[in-house]
Amino acid sequence: AAKKILRGQEPDLVVSVHPMCQHVPLSARTWLEKVLKRPVKFATVVTDLGSAHPMWFDKRVDACFVPTQRLAKNARYYGVSNV
Repeated sequence: AAKKILRGQEPDLVVSVHPMCQHVPLSARTWLEKVLKRPVKFATVVTDLGSAHPMWFDKRVDACFVPTQRLAKNARYYGVSNV
């Protein structure tokens, strides 16, 4: 379903705002880039304020937006460099 939605929209950027749903669109993005023959950026917007589940932080994202320095530190700990 994710592939069909992404293919129909041909996005330049995919934004995730839910940690449990990151792996599906990230995997679909890889497929979509091959189909479109161009890069598709992926950004995560962490909506948790104090602490965040590790699933928020995936090394494959192009950008990760966090609300606090504490969560920026967590993101780097999990290998996300574009915080």
